[in-house]
Amino acid sequence: MADVLTWLRGGLEALDEPREIITAHDAHRGAAQIAGVQALDERPRSLLLMSAAQLVSASPETGLKQALPPSRRADSNRGPLHYE
Repeated sequence: MADVLTWLRGGLEALDEPREIITAHDAHRGAAQIAGVQALDERPRSLLLMSAAQLVSASPETGLKQALPPSRRADSNRGPLHYE
């Protein structure tokens, strides 16, 4: 998950690496989705990547869940989008 956060927070060029990895595994639709994100204008792309990074960083797998106040932590037993 640390790599995913690095890609999301790294800006436009940082998305080249995951796109190449996905392409190497013949997941061309996924690679096209990343290319589509890269083709967005700066403002919507920035908002999309920032939102995605916030969701990833709040997931239990990242180990960053404890940094959130208890009222904002996702309840692992109820799914990633359920809040207490």
